[in-house]
Amino acid sequence: MSTDAKIQHFWSWFSNHLELVFRVGTKCSSEKDFVVFEKQLNELGISCWELIGLNIVGETNTFIFSPAGDPAALQLTKKIVRQAPDISGWAFLPAKPPKKWERRFTWGKARIPIDASSWKFCVFEYEDGKVDIVLDGNSTGHIKTNSLVAHFVVEAELGELLYIERVNQVDVENDLSAELSRVDVDALAGLMKQH
Repeated sequence: MSTDAKIQHFWSWFSNHLELVFRVGTKCSSEKDFVVFEKQLNELGISCWELIGLNIVGETNTFIFSPAGDPAALQLTKKIVRQAPDISGWAFLPAKPPKKWERRFTWGKARIPIDASSWKFCVFEYEDGKVDIVLDGNSTGHIKTNSLVAHFVVEAELGELLYIERVNQVDVENDLSAELSRVDVDALAGLMKQH
């Protein structure tokens, strides 16, 4: 079956099984419902997804097809969303949007509390429009930060789409030159969208 045929089949199935999707999204489903839903997504080649806003008054039901950081998978998720039917009360996204958050979270099995609200970054842009983003390790306070944590924060700020399309790499550096300009974490997405 072609990719387009698989996408059409999925949307036909989805439109006819909204109650099952709603149960899965509100965690009121049986394991059987979840298995049926996952099977439909696996046939599309989607292994990472989110359902948000379900059962919240005033919120749109949102189905996010995440490419899980893979540029090739992003092309597929964009195609899936372009072919989505118009279903009242639903929105479909090809990637995780920027987080609406306080920039405080816990990390790892030890659940280390991290406050990234005052972190600062240096952004190095290349001629092709891609960027390297370096977390100023000195702005993290007493927390020793690695590049996985920095990557998580940057992707959360930018959203998955902008991250995949523009970011070459994310790193942490404790000895950045004082002459390099830095941007606050809450201004990172705005800076990226300007260029």
